[in-house]
Amino acid sequence: MRVWPQLSNSYVSASQREPKKDLYYVFAFVPDKGTNRFFVLTQSQVNKEIVKEIEAARARAVARGESGEKASRFPCVSWPFVQAHEDKWDDVLPK
Repeated sequence: MRVWPQLSNSYVSASQREPKKDLYYVFAFVPDKGTNRFFVLTQSQVNKEIVKEIEAARARAVARGESGEKASRFPCVSWPFVQAHEDKWDDVLPK
């Protein structure tokens, strides 16, 4: 299991990794004030979203007239994507 603490609700840094059986990700949103929140995903879900975000970043760069070659420099997943997986412990982790 990989755990990432987050202090703000923006993009979440995450690296694409070789598939491993039973690897899960927990993103933890830990605000200065308020309740901690946890978002549980499979490695496959995170890897697919990283590819999607890189492709979107490349398209935005090309639309601005840039090459898009730097799109994969900061692999990440979006906050809305992560939010959709809040408290999915029972849905994702093996029983």
